[in-house]
Amino acid sequence: MLEQLIEYVKTLDSTAIYLFLFVIAYLENVIPPIPGDLPVAFVGSLIAFNDITFFGCVLSASVGSVLGFFTMYGVGHLIGFRLYRDDGGTVRHKWVELTKKIFPPEQVSVFKEQFARYGYWLITANRFLAGSRAIISIAAGMSHLNIAAVHLCALVSAILWNILLVYGGYLLGSNWEKLGEYLSAYGTVVTVIILLIIAVYIALAIRKRRQPSSNL
Repeated sequence: MLEQLIEYVKTLDSTAIYLFLFVIAYLENVIPPIPGDLPVAFVGSLIAFNDITFFGCVLSASVGSVLGFFTMYGVGHLIGFRLYRDDGGTVRHKWVELTKKIFPPEQVSVFKEQFARYGYWLITANRFLAGSRAIISIAAGMSHLNIAAVHLCALVSAILWNILLVYGGYLLGSNWEKLGEYLSAYGTVVTVIILLIIAVYIALAIRKRRQPSSNL
């Protein structure tokens, strides 16, 4: 898919490239398997040979990213904890089943409490947390965090990340694909660390909640 996207971008004019950045950044948030980072880096490599601007590239990708984040925030906000009613709720959809797998019913109260405490920091860092971006946006909606603050944090995160991607592509030029190797290694390490932290934190939180009853 990535190769096809790159070949397609090569045929576009500057206006269409900005639109492409917007769309790919949006879809990458809504449909995570779609590659978003490398196409942005590739466009950065075109700046020296095209009439596109660094600012325009960062802005287009960042706005698309925030709107994608907002879409998934809306999903979490609208269906939220209806999924965890005793009757299982009335919603039957693959997104529902996926959400239940990510946020098991027995851990909902712990999750909501902790995400409300640290959520804004996670949202600000979400573009740098490979493998958990869609999860964070859904979690923000489920926790009903302040919508203005959430999207300000998401915008800051998107701008910082896209500056790195576009500038990295610009610096590497025709060798922009090397950035993919760096991102892959970075993503693997970050994902493993995140999973370990989440597992340990949830385990400790659940143990702490059960402690008083065990002393009775």
